[in-house]
Formats: sequence, C-alpha cells, structure tokens
Amino acid sequence: MSGYYLFEYGSNLERVYGTPQHLIFLVVQIGLLAGLAMLLKQPFFGPSIITAMLHVMSRAMPHQQVKWLIFNVPYWALPYGLMAADCLQAGIGAGVPHVMGIMTGHFYYYHKFIWPKMGGEDWLVAPDFLVRRLDPSSVDADAGRKKMESVLKKRKKGKGRKISG
Repeated sequence: MSGYYLFEYGSNLERVYGTPQHLIFLVVQIGLLAGLAMLLKQPFFGPSIITAMLHVMSRAMPHQQVKWLIFNVPYWALPYGLMAADCLQAGIGAGVPHVMGIMTGHFYYYHKFIWPKMGGEDWLVAPDFLVRRLDPSSVDADAGRKKMESVLKKRKKGKGRKISG
C-alpha cells in the first residue's frame, strides 16, 4: 500500500505545486527526516514521506473529500487515519514514523506558506535553473506574465476619458 500511497498522493502534490517544487519538497523532507531519525534513533521509510505529503496536502485543502480504501474522508483526516491503521496493525510504535512525517511536513508547510504571509522570506522556492530544466512551460508562462505586467506599468495614466456623473 505504501507504493500506491506514494504514487497517488505524491503525484497529487506534484500536480498542485509543480515538478520543481515537488523536488524541493522531497529533498527537504529527506534531509529533515534523516536528521530527525538520527536524533530519535528511529529509521524512516515510506510512511514518513507519505505522511508528510498528506500533511502538506491536507493543510492546503482540508475539507476536500478523498478516497481512502473504501471510505471517503476529508483530506485533513487522512494522515491521522493512516497512522491509526498502522498502529492498530503493528502496535503503538508504528505511529512514530507518521509523527515524524507530520512534524517535517508541518515544518515545510509553515516555511513555504505561512511564514511568507507573515512577512518572512520564502526560502523553499525552487531555483530558476531547476524550474527551467523540469518545467519549461511554466517559465514561458511566467515570462509572458512578466511581459504583460511591464506593458501595463508603462501605460500612462490620465489618457482616458473622464466620466462625469
């Protein structure tokens, strides 16, 4: 099931944020989980990455219904449902990798989406060379958007007709 979850929810995350940002997400998660695993002396594998992906997606779209096994559940409940299912099958210790995934997923979500809204810098943005290499169509769209913005800025104000009323 881990392979299915990794493909299904990983591809959802990639579709929403794009391939370059998905790669940044994976690199950050592997680095954070490796450090956390060393501190806790706990190995991390698929469940930690999957739970981190689900946590980020569940924060972005908490009330969207998603299919899990045979149930439709809200996205916010999915990481906790997977953790509960693993704990019921393998004991309470099986929840540790999920907790690690939730913690690192929250770290990513906070620094990518919440911190920039509070005035901080988004330091988790994909570098330009990665965007050009992995998603050239977004570079073209971004260039078109920037060109349109520059044209709109160059327009002189006060050249139109004044509407009196």
